[in-house]
Amino acid sequence: MQARIARVRAKVDHLARRKSEAEARMAVIRSAPGLPEALLRAEQAALAELLNRIAAADRHLRGLHDAMIRRRDDPRVRSAGEGATRHALRGQIARLGEVLQDVRRLHVDLSAQLIEFD
Repeated sequence: MQARIARVRAKVDHLARRKSEAEARMAVIRSAPGLPEALLRAEQAALAELLNRIAAADRHLRGLHDAMIRRRDDPRVRSAGEGATRHALRGQIARLGEVLQDVRRLHVDLSAQLIEFD
């Protein structure tokens, strides 16, 4: 179980780094008005792809957590340390939710800028 949590933590860390990179790109976009529409559309596509990846990871982690809850409720199957693992998993789900909200905000900001071109 600890290996699984380590993989989950690594995936969430990776997505959080991608979010930070997107925030840095958005800061450049905000500071340089008049950028070509194609550049803004490419960034919007990248943000949409990142949103999809984060949402897929969120669904996966929630599925793991649900499976652990079902396992907890089954009296035939128990193992030591599952409570701590569930707790760690809930923490990663919460962190991923924050990353998802931040990327959604970036996507909305960029979409608002693109409305000016339409």
